[in-house]
Parts: sequence; structure tokens; C-alpha cells
Amino acid sequence: MKVKGSALRSSMNYLREHYTTAQVERVLGRLAEEQRSVVERPLLTASWYEASVLYDLMHAMAAETPGDPGELFRTLGRQSCDDGLNTVYKVFFKVGTPSFMLKFTIQVWSNYYSEGKMVKVEGTAQSALLRLEGLRPQDEAMCHRVTGWLERALELSGAQDIHMLHEACARRGAAACEWKGVWK
Repeated sequence: MKVKGSALRSSMNYLREHYTTAQVERVLGRLAEEQRSVVERPLLTASWYEASVLYDLMHAMAAETPGDPGELFRTLGRQSCDDGLNTVYKVFFKVGTPSFMLKFTIQVWSNYYSEGKMVKVEGTAQSALLRLEGLRPQDEAMCHRVTGWLERALELSGAQDIHMLHEACARRGAAACEWKGVWK
């Protein structure tokens, strides 16, 4: 699988903004030489990069971060949402409803990931069940990252008291990854 440069750039921005210089060096030192050379070059937001670079970067960051790695991965997803929607898309989220945001999310999945399709299985004005079809995430970090992205996108669209659960995971034997969200 490949990811757009915007995902890598967002994670690198987070790393540089929230970690000390020594921590940044240790994180980058954990990457394979070819991966390090990718993330140290200017990352082109519209270019495709191997997903393993993103996964390994997130795990290297987790090694330098106390606590639950899943929380860091969710935070990186939230950051990716903020960074990715800091364009014309942000206007749509501010004027749209959470239901509109979910429809938008489904439509733009392929703009950021080379595989898989996000579909809405069911939904109301205050809940939704989303399924990621045609992709078996290679790393748990991706599942947490998507959870964080969805939470932040709902916040940006005005939802409150959001509970987003990754209810089924293809990595744990389910047919597909599914996220159930409820909000006010």
C-alpha cells in the first residue's frame, strides 16, 4: 500500500513540533537508511510513498513516547486531519454537518491511500458505522490513526461528545475494519 506525502509530512511536522532535537534524532535513527532519506527530503504532498515508511516512523515515535502507543497513533491521525483539511476542504467541514463530513470522508479516501475503500454501512444524524473494504491494514498503527482522523473530522464538522470505536479489525480476523461512531 502507498500513502500520500501529506500523511508523512503531517507526522514529520508533529515530530519536529513536539519532540526535542535529541528525540528527533533518536526517532530518525530507528528508521532504515532509505526510509530516513525519504522523510528527511522535502515530502511532496501529492506524491505516493510506501506505507511502511509511515508505519515505521510512527513506531519509532512511539518508542520515544511514554504511554500507550495507540494514543500517539490516534493523535497523529488527528494531526493529519488538521493538516490535510487546512485547505479548501476546511470550508466544507465548517459549513457541513457530521453526516456530510462522513460522506466526504468516504469520497476522499482514495486521495490519500492507494488501496481500500471506505464505505458507510449505516448511519443517522448522530451515529455511523464505517467499513474499510479491500484493505487489510498491515499495521495496528493505521487503525488507530484512522480512528483519530475520524474523531477530529467529526469535531471540525461541529459534532460533540464523540465516541469513535474501532469495533472490528481485519488484522484480528474480521472480514474488514469497522468504526462505529456516536456523537451529539
